[in-house]
Amino acid sequence: LLYTIKFELVMGATNDSSLEVLLTTSQLVPLAIYTTLATVLGIVGNTIVLYSSIRYDAIQIDKVSLLLVQNLAIADLLYIFTNMLPATISYSVKRYVLGKAWCFWSAQFPFLPGGVNTLTVFTITAYRLNLLMSPMNRMTQGKTKICIAIIWIIASIPSIMILSYGEDAVFSQKSAKCFSTIYQNEAAAIPFRLVWGSIVIVPVVSIFRGVADR
Repeated sequence: LLYTIKFELVMGATNDSSLEVLLTTSQLVPLAIYTTLATVLGIVGNTIVLYSSIRYDAIQIDKVSLLLVQNLAIADLLYIFTNMLPATISYSVKRYVLGKAWCFWSAQFPFLPGGVNTLTVFTITAYRLNLLMSPMNRMTQGKTKICIAIIWIIASIPSIMILSYGEDAVFSQKSAKCFSTIYQNEAAAIPFRLVWGSIVIVPVVSIFRGVADR
């Protein structure tokens, strides 16, 4: 089963066998190597993007695209710390050791960076299409910053929904990650999926409609 234990039981005793990762060594080793590489390269790569673009203006693209790329890097770092890093540690030590607060955070908030990434990529796509069709109609840096703020607000809706339903977090022994219990809540699962799906579908439809109108 994906969700093995309720949050309070899982995190109640650090020596509980239910905190152990139920994977064989042959499964754990490649997973540990992969997540470690992804975590290290992700942290280093995204940090370089942010530092070099802010400190040295090293990325030679227009300012609007640069702001959106920086937004992607921030969202990537947030995803790494909420999802990849906990999994890397759990695979390495063969059990969950990060405690109650981190389990709750990593279960409820991975939707935030995922939504930000999705919406930012769509925004970049729409911006580039607009440049091709209307080269003189450029988005300003001020409007871009407002757009980024709106992206974060929209992307936070799934996490706000989870919190409003009072959901817990559970540790999956087979995936070595903490997950939200919202998928076990029949009353909340369908609205949650609709909201999460709309974050992807609405921007895509808007882009295609904009292209068609032109």
